[in-house]
Amino acid sequence: GSLLFSDADRGFVVSHSVDACYYKVEDLDVPWRHVDTFHAFNMVQATKTQKKFIVTDSTRRYVAIVDISRHVYIYNSTGDSSYGKLLVMTLDNSDDSEILGVFPRKESIVLLTEKFLITIKFSL
Repeated sequence: GSLLFSDADRGFVVSHSVDACYYKVEDLDVPWRHVDTFHAFNMVQATKTQKKFIVTDSTRRYVAIVDISRHVYIYNSTGDSSYGKLLVMTLDNSDDSEILGVFPRKESIVLLTEKFLITIKFSL
């Protein structure tokens, strides 16, 4: 599995065929609980060789893959469907500043680079 960070809870993803099943870490009595599935997400993330962060917002409407310095991939799984929508954003990062952190929000994502704090707004 992969660690998937959210702004609201701790969780992890377990690969299941082409899908990614999201489990929320709760307490000692019930250590984890399946709360969502990102349909076909494994096919998307498998091709991203420079990925550094994989995050989701508190509503789990999307998953973002952020690479080392330049690209942000925002994947939206469309409900019960077996396919999703992928937004690809390329940062104007001519000096190749490393992305040091990321914070997912409902309709935006905040990136911390070595030199800038960048907010990317999007609509799914």
